[in-house]
Amino acid sequence: GDGFVYADNIELAAGESKSFAFSVMVDSTILSEGLGVHNEATWGYATAPTERLANVSNAIDHNIIVPKPVITVVDDATPSDGESVVAGDTITYTFTVAETAGVPARNVSVFAFVPANTTLVDAGGLNTIDVDGKPAVALEGINLAAGGSKTYSVSVTADTVSEDTGITFRPSAGIGEPAVAPLSVDGAEIRHNFNTVKLVKGK
Repeated sequence: GDGFVYADNIELAAGESKSFAFSVMVDSTILSEGLGVHNEATWGYATAPTERLANVSNAIDHNIIVPKPVITVVDDATPSDGESVVAGDTITYTFTVAETAGVPARNVSVFAFVPANTTLVDAGGLNTIDVDGKPAVALEGINLAAGGSKTYSVSVTADTVSEDTGITFRPSAGIGEPAVAPLSVDGAEIRHNFNTVKLVKGK
């Protein structure tokens, strides 16, 4: 704030000095850079405590640094990454978005394309959107507490494709970014190999 502290009726002997100290706490609600703390002292004779005095000390200034949240994306799947699937199998992807710097993260977005060669079964509470003709899941406006996290699950079924085709999934997240494209923080890519079921003619 713009308040002040003061002392009056001070008596100084010839050559004497006196020191004064006070402490303040930086406002914890400051969320943007560019603000600072400024202080200067005045002294002299005055008729009222609020009157600005004639002598001014050197100004002391401090810049306020606002800690920034850091988010990570950790993902997994069932069946596990690298395993093989056949047409009709269900794959459930689970990914966790976490704040790791101990600072609240506001307006976090998450995004992931629905893997090619699959059909979406359950978006797990995420919104389904279309990006240039490709299906995707997304959500924005997520708030994470300092050190907090949220977990999401998305399920798909494997379509009938050629044997050499894989199925890949990679979620992403960002702070203050619209949830319409891959965002700035990526999870790991999860890949499943696709196997066709072959009939073997008996003898």
